[in-house]
Amino acid sequence: MAGPPAAALGAAGRAPHAMMPAACESAAPVQRAGARARTQWTVPWVLVCAAVIACGLWSARSTLPWIVCAGPASIKVDLDCDWLTGAVARQESFGQTLKWWAGPWCYERIPYYRPLTSLFFWWEYRAFGPDGLRWFTLVHLLSHLLTVSLVLGLLVEVMGRARGALAAGLFALAAPRGFGLGNIESAFPAWKDSCDLWCAASVAGSLWCFARALRLGSRRLLVASLSLFVMALTFKEMAYVTPVLAALTAWRLGRLGVDRRWVAAFFALAAAALLFRLWALGGMGYHYSTNGAWHHRLLLLAVGPPARAAANLDLLPLSLVLVIAGVVLGMAGRRLGALVAAALGAAGTVASATLLGIPVTDLLFRLLMPEVWAEAAHVGLFGLLALRHVARRDRDQTWAYLWVLAALAPLARMPIGEHGLYLATVGWGVWLAVAGLDVAESAARMARQASAGMHGRAEA
Repeated sequence: MAGPPAAALGAAGRAPHAMMPAACESAAPVQRAGARARTQWTVPWVLVCAAVIACGLWSARSTLPWIVCAGPASIKVDLDCDWLTGAVARQESFGQTLKWWAGPWCYERIPYYRPLTSLFFWWEYRAFGPDGLRWFTLVHLLSHLLTVSLVLGLLVEVMGRARGALAAGLFALAAPRGFGLGNIESAFPAWKDSCDLWCAASVAGSLWCFARALRLGSRRLLVASLSLFVMALTFKEMAYVTPVLAALTAWRLGRLGVDRRWVAAFFALAAAALLFRLWALGGMGYHYSTNGAWHHRLLLLAVGPPARAAANLDLLPLSLVLVIAGVVLGMAGRRLGALVAAALGAAGTVASATLLGIPVTDLLFRLLMPEVWAEAAHVGLFGLLALRHVARRDRDQTWAYLWVLAALAPLARMPIGEHGLYLATVGWGVWLAVAGLDVAESAARMARQASAGMHGRAEA
């Protein structure tokens, strides 16, 4: 019986990989490419995480002197800390803290339902004592860094690594304060605002688990998400916006219609928690008044520098931006747009003079002042970014702005300090990150087009 040809045996012996199935041949490069990708991401991603944490450390740098340089010092650094200290100091045993779960929190004169916040303050007081300012502040700082880390995880899960890391970094760096949209640095160094950080950390952790549950279809992650939501509700009332944020996250991931029952679970849990809160407090609890100016503040926080100029009745920066826009449009050959912008700019100048009760000539004299041009640049830049958002309708940016509106809603009639905007600034960080990347991509595209045009003319 004749065997196989010698040439075939020789070929098989010389190149055994030639006999591999086609699937194995195609799978091997994919596996190697995946291994290379993992290797390439390992070190840079560690550095990215470290950079975001460093940004968080920078925004909370006012805590460092209290941690590093201060010796034993009283934790009663302001009136709120004094009240909270007196309230937790009176509870001598853990059993006495159980009343916080069925009634107001540790400071009874202001009946909020914050049992876990009260318990955390009590644990800190028992561990560090009335002169443990250094350790109270250290816990406050670590809570902030934990929140930044969870926000990073959430944004990377929803937006991808590049956008998510940049957005988390801008949030951690307190970048939204540049446009007057909230400053997380106001939450430091006093430890009394730890409840804002604990609530934000729980909300971010809950939404991160929820986003992963949507991607993987994991009920265990859904249970973890709902558990963190319950924890957030016991830290601060701000957590009641979580169901809306969960719905927005499901919409962003394209899962709102598919997993609406999972989203409904958040709303059902919030309704049950609200009923329990009403029972525990015998009503809605403490509520501040705003003297009717709440809509001004909400407008400033939701719209930014253009709203600030309008609220101050100083339309000159807006008018200056419109006039410059008219000139640019005229140079681009868009005559109608140029005329409309110039007319609106002139009308704004006259309206500003009328509202402020000063002559137009005096108002025009302000054009010589550098601060007017600085304010116009501020308003114009933000307005340009907003117009780009409207034109592009980027899904991440829309999700971020809806996040801001949802987080501002419960604060509308509350004269809170800027530390209460801690959660809302996460949305502004995302919005600014996407806007910045859009500007960078547009500039790079224009540079490439200009370079190609110059190269073409040189060849001609």
